[in-house]
Amino acid sequence: MQNALTYLSPIHRACETLAKAGGIGLLATACLSACFYDEVINEEPQPGIRLVPTGSTGLHYIGDVLQFDATKTIDDGDELTAEWTAFACVAPGDCRKLSDVSYKSIATRFTVPVLTHETIEVQLRVVDRFGAVRLQPDLLTSVISNRFPSIDIQQQGTREEDDAYVLGLPIHFVALSMSENSLGGTELLPVLRDLDGDLTTISWQLLPPSGSNVANRVFEAEGDTGYRLIPDIPGEWTIVLGSDDGYGGTAEIRTKLVVAEDGPPCLTVMSPQPVDDGFYPMDSLDEPRRFSVLSVVDALDSFPRESGADPVFGETSFEWLLRVPGASEFVAIPGVVTASYVVDPAVYQPGDTLELRVEISDRVSGPERVLPCANDVWSCALNTGSKCFQRKSWGVEIR
Repeated sequence: MQNALTYLSPIHRACETLAKAGGIGLLATACLSACFYDEVINEEPQPGIRLVPTGSTGLHYIGDVLQFDATKTIDDGDELTAEWTAFACVAPGDCRKLSDVSYKSIATRFTVPVLTHETIEVQLRVVDRFGAVRLQPDLLTSVISNRFPSIDIQQQGTREEDDAYVLGLPIHFVALSMSENSLGGTELLPVLRDLDGDLTTISWQLLPPSGSNVANRVFEAEGDTGYRLIPDIPGEWTIVLGSDDGYGGTAEIRTKLVVAEDGPPCLTVMSPQPVDDGFYPMDSLDEPRRFSVLSVVDALDSFPRESGADPVFGETSFEWLLRVPGASEFVAIPGVVTASYVVDPAVYQPGDTLELRVEISDRVSGPERVLPCANDVWSCALNTGSKCFQRKSWGVEIR
């Protein structure tokens, strides 16, 4: 009695062929009189594993989810159960189990989240409803790629109008790494982790200009991701930032900066705004008029000085000069060191003309800071052709 479907064996078919051909003899008779019963052979399922392609590069990284499909190479129509096992391996044979699941259908996709740099190894064993099982499971290995650190340098310091950093003042640098932000996106952040979440090690290197003395400059760490430079000479300085994720991923970036001597202060906003060779009219009965400097731009000694500013910063110095009617020279007004001077028309006669002048300076002194202009020049700049003036003048006409 058959326990499943029957089919003619090769011997049975040979006997049948011999009989149809009219064969005579004991063999033909035996063949025709015999009844053969064969059991169905339940074949061992032989599945394969296919890694579902993702992305344009075909590479897989931490944070990805690997997806696997089971494929059949021999199929006799039986219902199949898929038994999946995933391992994380640091080396061949050195693996730990990640997950172990069984699906009643091989059509169900198996997923494995990638959480580390370890190689993912997936095994698939398939069992049919009669208990036939492939003794050796199919095996697929997927290597996890490493995303190298992506870094940048953020810098901050006091600069001149030409973007040069001011000699003697600190310049601050912060290492930025492309990493995941709080919203799930990516951006350059001051953290010691890369896009894989790897803890990175950073290194700083200073390439100073020729002539710099290590004893006179400062180059030191500020917190976990920052460095501070106080340059000792003007010139071009280079900062090198390196990053290593510990998995063979490294990165390096360089930034160059120019350091220059502190430039002269610049008169910017005044009241009333002076006009070269122009006279401001005042009636002798008018109230006294205040002439003021409202704003001076300077890297170290600006005006007005911000409240709570670093003590390294100072304030512009002012000198007021007046040339009265009949005088050939300007005379410094004693005791006036503030940013304004008041002219009282009542002390002058109608028809008098006055020339009021303000000159500014900062902490830098020396022959190079002596204004090169003659007394009759109303607006003067230390640097020829510059719009950064250190002298401005008003003409006042009493009526």
